[in-house]
Amino acid sequence: MAYKSTRRQWVKLWVNEWLDGTSRFELTPQQRLLWIDLLALAGRSRFPGEIYAGLAGNGSKVGYPIAYLAGVLQMDEVTTNNALKLLKEHCHITLDESAPEQYVIGIINWEKYQSEYLRQKTYRKVTTNATSRLLVEGEGEVEGDVLKPIAQTASQFDVFWNLYPRKVGKKKATALWSKLNGQEQQAVIKGLKLWKQAEQWHRDGGKFVPYASTFLAQRRWEDEPWTGALADTL
Repeated sequence: MAYKSTRRQWVKLWVNEWLDGTSRFELTPQQRLLWIDLLALAGRSRFPGEIYAGLAGNGSKVGYPIAYLAGVLQMDEVTTNNALKLLKEHCHITLDESAPEQYVIGIINWEKYQSEYLRQKTYRKVTTNATSRLLVEGEGEVEGDVLKPIAQTASQFDVFWNLYPRKVGKKKATALWSKLNGQEQQAVIKGLKLWKQAEQWHRDGGKFVPYASTFLAQRRWEDEPWTGALADTL
């Protein structure tokens, strides 16, 4: 996971959001410590923003065993496993199982945790023509900035797609997502979390979960789940 670098790696943390935001109340103190450790591991990784061992011969990612992660994070395996799943549920990370109990971890919206120098690195070669700039002029390292790279829309879709339980028709869903404004996208994610707890979506192995494109086209996130929600078991 670690690699030598000619410069020290670091990540940003918005202090007000960290001290007063939802993470303070969604996560236990131990889980918050794990979250900070994951940010540090993702910054030190050979694959910035992701935590995994490397690539297999076929190009697929090879995750770290939960026993290894628990050892690095100095937590027991059960607590580590539950904490990772909770962080995924709250859209802090992506968690892909490359093999049983072997995970590839990604930090959602990793770019916002980077220094301004690193964040703008990929934009420096972009022409100064205003119509071709991807980064809005004036973005700085001040909490509360609302000027963000165009790429954030894609990142928000990734959050939605990672949460959605029936991953069919991604291309059509992406097109529909791009037509939503930022406020609608946030509402979709919030509504989806409620629907994921609906008893109806858990029947017959998810038989009644619509395609993601249907969920978006019919604005079903604005509807109330047809049946009672299940208790959160994480």
